[in-house]
Amino acid sequence: MLAFLRTPNSKSKLEIIVNASIVAVAIVTLIVFAKNYLRPKDNTNLLESVVGTKPQLDDIDWAKNKQTILLVLQRGCHFCTESAPFYSRLSEEVNASKDVQLLAVLPQSIAEGQEYLKGMNLAITDVRQAPPTSLGARGTPTVFWVNQGGVVTNVWSGKLPAEKESEILAKVRQCSVSANCT
Repeated sequence: MLAFLRTPNSKSKLEIIVNASIVAVAIVTLIVFAKNYLRPKDNTNLLESVVGTKPQLDDIDWAKNKQTILLVLQRGCHFCTESAPFYSRLSEEVNASKDVQLLAVLPQSIAEGQEYLKGMNLAITDVRQAPPTSLGARGTPTVFWVNQGGVVTNVWSGKLPAEKESEILAKVRQCSVSANCT
């Protein structure tokens, strides 16, 4: 290699080697970045670890209804705001059901939470204050499906695709017409 560099055009050859090395390092860096930061994270295992736990919220009568939906939101969460049309449909379905209750849980004060929900035109009257992590949520938005015993039986996180939204709405409807409400 030294003989290669000692030729009359060694300066330009050295520049070619350095430039090729820089390009190679840049390509490897981009590949690592894309693998670690651009692909969607699989949080299935994290979410499944919450199933079977009891959310730590005070003064909730879990037995009052067959099921309770905890809607964990946060002011400033753009996924929460983008999901407002779904939450509106969910609220309507829950209001039509006598067996499901809907609670919004936000880390902000109850007054700030109510103001945030009102700004999104959501008619959710039961608003609680708690940090999402205290419920096992890894982020916002997160939807918890909680049974009469206060145990989480299902959980969905993030901005949900249409099929997951439909799945949740169907579960609410099922509770309204069937004794089998899980």
